[in-house]
Amino acid sequence: MKRITLMTITALVMFTASSHALVFYAYNASIKQVPEGYLYANGETAEYINIPQDGTYQVAALALGTPCAGVWPLMAVSLDGFPRETVTVGTSTMQVYSFNVALTAGVHTIGMALLNNMASGGEDINLYLNAMAVYAPPGVADPTISNQSAWLNAMQTLEANLLANTASAIDTFRKGDVTIVVKDEAGNVVSGAAVSVEQTNHDFLFGANFCGYQTFDTAEKNALYEQRFKELFNYATVPFYWSLIEPVQGQPDYARTDSMVNWCVANAIRVKGHALLWAYELALPAWTNGIPSTSVQQAHVAQIMQRYLGLISNWEVVNEPINAPGFAVNQPYAWARAIDSTGTLILNEYGHFYNGFQDCYDGLNSELAGGTPIDAAGMQAHAPVDMAFPLEHVQYTLNKYAALNTPIHITEFTPGSNGNAVLRSTWRGTWTEGQQAEYAEDFYRICFAHPSVEAISWWDVCDLNAWVSGGGVLRADLSAKPVYNTLKSLIHTEWHTNAQGSSASNGSYGFRAFYGTYLVTVQYNGESKQVDVHVKKGEANNFVVTVAVPSAAPPAVTVNSLLTKSTKPTLTGTFSNAAQVQVSVNGSTWYNATLSGTAWSLTWPVTLAAGTYNVQAKAQDASGNMVIDATTNELTIDTTVPVITLLGSSSMSIKRYRAFIDPGATATDNVSGDLTVEIVRTGTVKTSTLGTYYLYYNVKDVAGNAAAKKTRIVKVVR
Repeated sequence: MKRITLMTITALVMFTASSHALVFYAYNASIKQVPEGYLYANGETAEYINIPQDGTYQVAALALGTPCAGVWPLMAVSLDGFPRETVTVGTSTMQVYSFNVALTAGVHTIGMALLNNMASGGEDINLYLNAMAVYAPPGVADPTISNQSAWLNAMQTLEANLLANTASAIDTFRKGDVTIVVKDEAGNVVSGAAVSVEQTNHDFLFGANFCGYQTFDTAEKNALYEQRFKELFNYATVPFYWSLIEPVQGQPDYARTDSMVNWCVANAIRVKGHALLWAYELALPAWTNGIPSTSVQQAHVAQIMQRYLGLISNWEVVNEPINAPGFAVNQPYAWARAIDSTGTLILNEYGHFYNGFQDCYDGLNSELAGGTPIDAAGMQAHAPVDMAFPLEHVQYTLNKYAALNTPIHITEFTPGSNGNAVLRSTWRGTWTEGQQAEYAEDFYRICFAHPSVEAISWWDVCDLNAWVSGGGVLRADLSAKPVYNTLKSLIHTEWHTNAQGSSASNGSYGFRAFYGTYLVTVQYNGESKQVDVHVKKGEANNFVVTVAVPSAAPPAVTVNSLLTKSTKPTLTGTFSNAAQVQVSVNGSTWYNATLSGTAWSLTWPVTLAAGTYNVQAKAQDASGNMVIDATTNELTIDTTVPVITLLGSSSMSIKRYRAFIDPGATATDNVSGDLTVEIVRTGTVKTSTLGTYYLYYNVKDVAGNAAAKKTRIVKVVR
């Protein structure tokens, strides 16, 4: 390669006459792909450079390029191994290209990178670098050449400084001021009331994929997986891969996804539907023969989203459209928006955090500019495998995407614990369980401190069948790894608000809290009042809790209706201002109830037959004033068990590797009616393994009567 001439040296040094420059040559750089310093295949040429103080520096390169199919090299200024701003080198003659780069004091690697390698026939995209220069701002000392050892130390110091700044950012962006005002029923403020506040959930989505649900070989392991999941996460990614949902055209099977979504909803875990359309061979049913027609795509998206409308609030409609092209983006997202006007539509991709992320940025920017209803940028963060993205680069990338005014979801994050060397953040050593926990904590702090990030999802929960070896927060035996406990401490202790105090003379109690839902308990004069409140970003978050002030009001009493299988049922109700409550059934003998707070209870001492009864209660205060609950309060005793009927044969055979479709069952009850949707099926059929499998069907009615269990035998044969 022709070396730089005196004329080009002069041009480079004089590029900014008022600044000093450090010039270094590509062929002599410490970091380069080939001895000559030119670049191909997404390479980098850079030098270790000591920056004397914070500021905006000018970085210049003397370069030329060769095109392929009319496409010229895309060159990026490279900082600490990652690309920043870009320019197209569109000439085969040497020219100077310059960038303004914000740099912190310390040692960095600074150079140039090639982002768009391509070869076809006799043409090849290459980037030829002669020399590079770093210009200090006016009044700042010249940068100087450094070395790798100093750079590694500087990176650790830089990351420590970044992490130290997250605490104040988290307080600013993730918390708000809250005021609880205590008043009496007349609207007067109440001072001296005891106020306690307990956070029940985060608005921020701390999640993971839910692919391990009900996949373990024992009921105990499945229960432990569910327990571990809900103790750590409040957000679940449920897979809707087309090949699994509809392996046979026109016969979609939602049994698994129904069960996953219902479990999440029952446990206050928000749900994201993942990958409705994905141009990945294994995600497409064989019957599509590639990308299906637009009408088939639309029907597929509509069927799934309408089924789970109101249950799933977040959707990744088209998955990885840049890295796995095939499905259009604008139409599917328009279909999704028409179905769910309030849901969050996410464009999920990988590549943002390493070389080549410019394609992801340009693709998202283009879709947004074209009006595609994308509500969040879905950014995967687990590839290349074993890479620990430097925190400086993570923060830079988040800032870059935040400039598009689109919220960010970290959709797939997987540092492993496989013993391999840590890539890109080499100062971290190897991927041990301890290093996995340390990097995860650092990454979560950087992301949680960034105002544009709304979600972080781990991928996968358990090491067993994890996408990355050792990539779970749980080991294969479902025991907690250090990273599980680290994240639990962050999410549920450090980033969690519990507070207590008393209302001031103006009736108020103030505190600062993470955005989310809370249970507020106010105690005054021996009585307790609980209310649920939602502390929201951008709102005033002032809440009024009304308490009862003791008065000479007459006694009051109510009775709760009850449906039970017990023939000696426990009856309940409420009372106020009473010293005694008595209860009767169908006008029979009156019995004294047990009083606790404002509730009464009585276990009926006489055995009752199945049927419907009228319950009444009367309350009497210390002065002898009495009131009788005059409403009709039904007690229904139901001792009849529901009946399960299997659909299809109770004994079936299926050939190995064939898809198994459960014929299902129905259930009826004399009181509850149709209980089919309440049937709980246990057991699995592994069509990949020969053998005999048992499926069990159970159901209970509202009264608690359990049906006789039904069993189906499924044999997997050759």
